[in-house]
Amino acid sequence: MTSSTAHVESLWRHPIKGFTPESLKQVFLEAGGYFPNDRMFAIEDGPSGFDPDEPKHISKMRFAVLARSAKIANFETMYLDDRQELEIFERDENCICRFDMSSDEGFEDLSDWLTNRLGDEFNGPLKVIAAPKDHRFVDHFTAGFVSFINSNSVEALAAASQTEIGFQRFRPNIVFSADAWMEDHWSKGQRLKIGGTELEILAPTVRCKATHANPETARYDVDTVSLLMQHFKRRTMGIYAQIVKTGFVAIGDKLEVLE
Repeated sequence: MTSSTAHVESLWRHPIKGFTPESLKQVFLEAGGYFPNDRMFAIEDGPSGFDPDEPKHISKMRFAVLARSAKIANFETMYLDDRQELEIFERDENCICRFDMSSDEGFEDLSDWLTNRLGDEFNGPLKVIAAPKDHRFVDHFTAGFVSFINSNSVEALAAASQTEIGFQRFRPNIVFSADAWMEDHWSKGQRLKIGGTELEILAPTVRCKATHANPETARYDVDTVSLLMQHFKRRTMGIYAQIVKTGFVAIGDKLEVLE
């Protein structure tokens, strides 16, 4: 496989930081913006110090995230854009709950609902907060508007370690298929053309304990960070990029590296 045959395999957004994402078939990316409705809510574990009037990056460890509790993987999220509602599927109970994210009451209801299910996992109190318009709860404030994963790089790690590892552990926005580790040949500032949009490469993504959580079983079962170091002498998997040209991206779109 060459760069000329690289293509988008799947698209994902994470309405709540640290929670299981929802899949998309197509997305409209705006230059200078974030992946639409991705990581727009976060769950504070006690007061985090976040100020919506002066939003700044805050460590993920101040929130309820997978890096602190694998149990969070039990909750699959979906945001209903037209209704401003958040839908959560709770696997353990096989039930779906819906919350109005346009009202204070909806935020309080969701905070109480999560406290009942996750309260023993965190210090608390758990509180749902929303990102202001020009902010998102991404992990790196200096680099990271859209995250990419090469599915064949993940497969290379799984093969080398003889371990079952899926791309879902790495929580990307865009999953693409290309030669394994082809992204290592890309440089900061290079552009990627996908569908009608272009993105500029920022940096490789350094991985943490969140990737140890199995998204299917909600348990920590694979130390992916150690496996990356053991087999490939690295702690990175995937890249961050920023949107520089507005346009649509859809599953199946060709991914090209512009020289």
